[in-house]
Amino acid sequence: MALFAPVLIYAGAIQGALVYESVKEPVYQSHTYFELNEENAGEWLVAPGLPKLASLSNALRRESTRRMAPTPWVEHRAFAPHRQAQWKPYENMPRGTLPDDAVAKVGSLGVKSYYLPDLEIIDRFGLTDATIARNPPPKPPAGYTLLRRLAHERHPPPGYLKQRGVNFDVKPAARSEAEALSSAHYALEVAPNLWMPFDSDAHAWVAERFAERNLKSRQSP
Repeated sequence: MALFAPVLIYAGAIQGALVYESVKEPVYQSHTYFELNEENAGEWLVAPGLPKLASLSNALRRESTRRMAPTPWVEHRAFAPHRQAQWKPYENMPRGTLPDDAVAKVGSLGVKSYYLPDLEIIDRFGLTDATIARNPPPKPPAGYTLLRRLAHERHPPPGYLKQRGVNFDVKPAARSEAEALSSAHYALEVAPNLWMPFDSDAHAWVAERFAERNLKSRQSP
């Protein structure tokens, strides 16, 4: 108990500082971690040795962020509403709006597939795709060390995405035609004041599948 109590107290102080100080961050930023120092968490670092422990924690979390694991829960808590705000409007889109043969590839799977249940989605990192999951990660050039990134190392085999018929790159929901076309080549009004921006290299497919729809586009590429 004599050894365990200080460890528990110190660990609790570091975690308390991370939680308390991190929630002050108003905006989520990709690949972020919260840096503890005397300026922003000095009141938490009063015990002897805690500043050194905080510095070690910063270094370990910085490296973990580079390798995609583990992401602090406070970051995920901010990330969830950020993603939901982007994609949740699509729940007002009528079912059957998208063509049956629309296929998209994504790198962030959960929220998009939840709000677009009719869209066939391929997880390009292979977490939900057996073929990509079994494709070996690329080898670094001679003399270089590959930075391992948890669940982000696998990629589709050559020609696999074409074989699967990937033809649709959907973007976060927009409120107007102008806003939609600012982020993608095509814009489709899927509900009142709800626009779906998307890109596609299959221009003939788009023209055929959306021929009867009020599809908008930028000038021809």
